[in-house]
Amino acid sequence: MICFLDNDILLKLSACDLLAEFFHTFKFSTDDARVLPSAKYFIRKRENRLISMYGRAGWRRALDFCGEAAVVEVPDGTEYDLLVGCELIDQGEALLIAATKVSPDSVLATSDKNCLRALAADPALDQVCDRLKRKVICLERAVHNIIGATDFESLKQKIVPVRDCDTALKAAFGSGQRTDRKTATAVLNSYIDDLRSSTKNLLI
Repeated sequence: MICFLDNDILLKLSACDLLAEFFHTFKFSTDDARVLPSAKYFIRKRENRLISMYGRAGWRRALDFCGEAAVVEVPDGTEYDLLVGCELIDQGEALLIAATKVSPDSVLATSDKNCLRALAADPALDQVCDRLKRKVICLERAVHNIIGATDFESLKQKIVPVRDCDTALKAAFGSGQRTDRKTATAVLNSYIDDLRSSTKNLLI
């Protein structure tokens, strides 16, 4: 099963050093990963800014991953143009979404909530939504599932130092090393439920 990852979720999982856990938890192989053709150039070009947001180690992990991962092929047809025409869907997200049409069993891993809400709200994109029904993994769902499959104390050591890189992670792990599994899971669930309420049946 192919997993298309946007730059944002890739960087945040890399910051938390959770890429391996992500692929293991969702039963993907790293060979199944697809990133944007521009991903490694984007990450390298914005080195200083991204290091300030995700840490040097996180930045390096994301860059190294992009150097090994296969890239998304630019799809033919009108769907990409239709997606790009939606105001809150940027070109990168449009490319990833359109690419899922070529791989019907694929999933989309993204942290772009505005994109998902725009996708669900546009009647012209109903067929795309139908194809992606329960095939979208947001960051909160990714971390929630990883918590269920991983030693929480070890996981906390990874996330707490970089929790400021994402609003939901900052809220879920706001008590730092005192954060417990129940609290973190409950906060992540609240974010998942909120996103689910405005994105039809997109979330996995």
